[in-house]
Amino acid sequence: MQDSQRCIGIFTAGLDDEYQSAIWHAIEREAAKRQMGTISFIGSRLGSPIASEASSNLAYHLASEQTIDGLIIVASSLPDSSVKVPDLTSFSSIGISLSASACLQA
Repeated sequence: MQDSQRCIGIFTAGLDDEYQSAIWHAIEREAAKRQMGTISFIGSRLGSPIASEASSNLAYHLASEQTIDGLIIVASSLPDSSVKVPDLTSFSSIGISLSASACLQA
């Protein structure tokens, strides 16, 4: 990203419950303390076989090196254990190295 203010992207499956809302507000507060901006990409579970969820995930593809400098993936956007973990390296086009194991351990 070329702007003077750095921007952190947030992948989340929604902000409509207390948990996700609390996480989002905490990220916003911390980013503001560090004089950073945030942009939320609200989709659904990554790699979901459900058509309506999969189409919601188009929002995640708006993340790019032109729009963000870093990325936080909220656990709600990761699949449950019955779904194969998606290949998160497909988001390396945003200029950030990602691996499923690194994201799941964080």
